[in-house]
Amino acid sequence: VLALALAALAGCTLGLGPLPADVEALADDLERRGLRLTPYDAAYDRAFDSVDAGAHVVTYEVTALDAERAPGGVVGPLVGRPGSRGLEARFARAARSLRRPFAARAPRARHRGPVPPPPMAALTALDRLDDQIARTLRRHGVRLLRWAIGVVFVWFGALKLVPGLSPAEALVRSTVPFVDPDLFYPVLAVWEILIGLLLLVRPAVRGALFLLALQMPGTFLPFVVLPAVCFSQWPFTSPLDVFALTLEGQYIVKNIVLVAAGIVVGGTVRRRSSAEQRL
Repeated sequence: VLALALAALAGCTLGLGPLPADVEALADDLERRGLRLTPYDAAYDRAFDSVDAGAHVVTYEVTALDAERAPGGVVGPLVGRPGSRGLEARFARAARSLRRPFAARAPRARHRGPVPPPPMAALTALDRLDDQIARTLRRHGVRLLRWAIGVVFVWFGALKLVPGLSPAEALVRSTVPFVDPDLFYPVLAVWEILIGLLLLVRPAVRGALFLLALQMPGTFLPFVVLPAVCFSQWPFTSPLDVFALTLEGQYIVKNIVLVAAGIVVGGTVRRRSSAEQRL
């Protein structure tokens, strides 16, 4: 029954507003089965909660509510150019992924207005290359980012363990005059190494992000304690002087990149690594 309902939805065209009443009933049924039904604009290759179809052909996308736990992840999308030969095959594959019998042929979709964009097979070689590159970056980007941050922290922390080897040693020691620098400096080195090691092991990422969140505010402390070291012109004689940083100031400001990278990595801690995106 579910497969028949999905097949019947393949050629629906929506106007402005939410799902039609008859579709809402099916959407509620799908939700009870752990699936989500949303309009899918084939002309823009995007899914919307509410679609102004206009002259565009709109079908439906069916996804798992909990894609991490679903065996196949995303169950849909059940999309395709109206009348295309591959549309029935898409429905058949989707039905098999739902592990329910499939006994209906996808109807020939009706549409108004211009024909939607051609499928990927008809795109130019440059478009296919661009798509392949984007898929590769999406698949490996987050993992490489996590590894890169981990290596940087282990590397910079290890330099601090050897007296006189890190170019940041004088800056760090001058930033915390209220603490014994001979004690604080090696502790900071071990702290950074620990952050890096935890980042390299994905199950320990939460611990790394916790330590990183505690450390990052302190890295910007020189702007308050040692402004003359961080700014080329101090005191300021012009509002633009705030952008005139010394080498030490630039070294500190680059930490906002580490903060942003940590946010990106932190956004994946509740997701599982998959063939689509390695985490």
